[in-house]
Amino acid sequence: MEVLEGWAPYLSKALLHEALKAVRKVKNKFDRIDALAVLAAYLPAKLKEEVQQEIEQTIRMADDESDRAIFLVRLASCTRGKKQTAICQQALNAVPASRYTWIADLAPYIPDSLLQEALEIVTAPIPDYLLAKDFFSRASLREISDHQSLEALAPHLKEFHFRDVLQSIKGSDYGQREARFLAEIAPYLSSSLLQEALEITQDVDDHTTRTTTAAYLISHLPEEQQKQALPSIRTVNYRFPPDPQRPLYSQLPSEIRNVVTRETLRAALTIKDKVTQVKTLATIVPHLPKEIQEETWRMTVRKAWTIKSYEERLPLLKVLFPLVSSDSLRNEILQTARKIAAKAERAETLTTLLPFLPEDQREQIVHDIMQSIQSLDLHPYPRTREKIQARILAALASHLPEALKEEALRISHSFESELFKVLTWSALAPFLSEKFGTEIWQEALELARSIESDSLRAGALTIILPHLAEPARSAVLSEALQAAREIESDFQRSVTLTLLSPYLTQLSPTKLYPLWSHTLHFLAGRIRSALVADLRTLWPAIEVLGGPRATAETAREIYEIGDWW
Repeated sequence: MEVLEGWAPYLSKALLHEALKAVRKVKNKFDRIDALAVLAAYLPAKLKEEVQQEIEQTIRMADDESDRAIFLVRLASCTRGKKQTAICQQALNAVPASRYTWIADLAPYIPDSLLQEALEIVTAPIPDYLLAKDFFSRASLREISDHQSLEALAPHLKEFHFRDVLQSIKGSDYGQREARFLAEIAPYLSSSLLQEALEITQDVDDHTTRTTTAAYLISHLPEEQQKQALPSIRTVNYRFPPDPQRPLYSQLPSEIRNVVTRETLRAALTIKDKVTQVKTLATIVPHLPKEIQEETWRMTVRKAWTIKSYEERLPLLKVLFPLVSSDSLRNEILQTARKIAAKAERAETLTTLLPFLPEDQREQIVHDIMQSIQSLDLHPYPRTREKIQARILAALASHLPEALKEEALRISHSFESELFKVLTWSALAPFLSEKFGTEIWQEALELARSIESDSLRAGALTIILPHLAEPARSAVLSEALQAAREIESDFQRSVTLTLLSPYLTQLSPTKLYPLWSHTLHFLAGRIRSALVADLRTLWPAIEVLGGPRATAETAREIYEIGDWW
């Protein structure tokens, strides 16, 4: 399509006729209509009318409202005058799922007389069936939120339209959606309307939304008014200060960005929950002036070490350690980790830091970790011990010297849990000799297939999947999916299907459809709430098979059926 759009203006009449013949033979109706709409702009009047009639015929034959909306947009692009106005009106009258999704594409063709109606659509509350929490409509919502935007309409709006938008925001519960509206119209607002928009943000409790949006609005004021408006970015004691990595933040002029950063740091220091505070500080410190970064990093690291649960602390250290540039502070973190008394905690902490250490330090740390997990044999809970050892050995696999690979295999063979054996062997196999590695792969696969528990068997097969090539991967994926749909626990089945979902979406629609069809038929035998929960985890597969329209329409149908009870 991009090639055709690029070449169409330069084609001679003869070549345009040839292109039209070729396009009419395209079997996919969406591609054909797209191409016909592109060519129509360069065809003689008679041929152009014929093409428009072809598109109209396709619209009349379309059963799906979403498809009709797509075709109407394409038709609007190649018509003018009263006919274009009538087509735009039809598109705006389409069902909500269709008009939300495609109104941004329609925006350039909407006449002034219909702008108010289009504006009301994009600023209206999202229908209940697209917000329902009991099914996977988040898939539809993501597609909608990408298109249900003032951004496409804003360049065509007049000042009175913008006043209407501001008025509607004043009367609403201001949140992320309203903040996005303000950001999208900001470049088109007059100084007086920018000031009015700025006043709206001051009544918002959410510090993240208020501060970042206010700063973005200020950046569009004339330079002489910006400094006067900066005090409106004020700090409150709030749990979630603005994130400097948000897109709006990156668009701010440096002076305003520095003010926001200082306010953000002050707000972050008031957060009472330590985990949340450390996470927030980790996003702020890289944006601070260089002269205060190291000391602020030290403060952040100290706060991380005070978190009692090492399972909560480890993800934070994994984020912090690579961000810290000071060698002395990195060494301090490492030495603190080596002094941890509890063997399991020490081993897992060192394993977390290992990938970020220089090569000359890794070998000694690997030996330290292996020494720690070998002495976990006395752990009072064998299952917990095996879980920790398997997790660490899997993470160490690529760092183990030859002498320690045998020890890792010895430890893993002592596990009672088949799942932990499979986890460890799958991680170690790629780093063993080709012959030995192949044997370990085969042993892991046979062991996974022999597990009686549907849940554990599906989990073990899922662990092996990333390491397999086609056609073996598709075969094992089918086995894992079959085991997953047999799991009785709704929660565990949902978790397992979520893990399998990315592998399903990698299949071609031809290979995916039989798996999807059999799985859907089987899942449909469960109670309605269980089926809906399973569909939520499998929505990416639905999107591969039918695109965003399929997820939106399926969500709407489920919501409507829910009204029967």
